[in-house]
Amino acid sequence: MRARNIVTVAVIILLVGGFISFAGFNRLHAPIFAIQVQKIVLWGEPGYEIIQREATGKEAENIVKWFNESTDIRENKYFSGETPAAGIIINLIFAPDVLILRSGGDFEVQRNNWLGIRKSY
Repeated sequence: MRARNIVTVAVIILLVGGFISFAGFNRLHAPIFAIQVQKIVLWGEPGYEIIQREATGKEAENIVKWFNESTDIRENKYFSGETPAAGIIINLIFAPDVLILRSGGDFEVQRNNWLGIRKSY
């Protein structure tokens, strides 16, 4: 009877692990759906002052599309350490903000994973 319980628990653990993996909870770059977006803020530092404004509806739509179509995604375990000169803040309704920062000649995304751990990629 004890062996049967151990097997049952092992099967449940494997099924839950498989579901989490299949459902994409461990995925680094999860898509954003327009319905999740509260607002998108664009900011930049062209000189000595920071310019910040809210994206228009069309800009927000294009940013979400661009974000979701991103390729060549690599985890950056250590935040870049560079002070970005421009960025995009995507305020989500029921989740922490997603930051897209201009980092050198590339972009760095910072967001929380499903466990609430801040990830950079």
